[in-house]
Amino acid sequence: MESNTKYKWHFLCSLAVVTIVAIIGFVTLSYSYSCRLGKIEELQKQDGKRIEVILKSAQVNKKDIAPDVESLSAV
Repeated sequence: MESNTKYKWHFLCSLAVVTIVAIIGFVTLSYSYSCRLGKIEELQKQDGKRIEVILKSAQVNKKDIAPDVESLSAV
């Protein structure tokens, strides 16, 4: 009987350790995902402002817009 109890506690401790490691991993991934979404949002806002400046310019010339469009497509 003692060996069954011993394995029972080994199993429960192993299960607890794996659960804690998984929770820490998910929290870390969630934080990383949130930070990356913030960076993506910032880049999108910058691109939106650049597009707005291009479209609001008084003289829209294809030669003048081409470098701006190329820089936006590179991003």
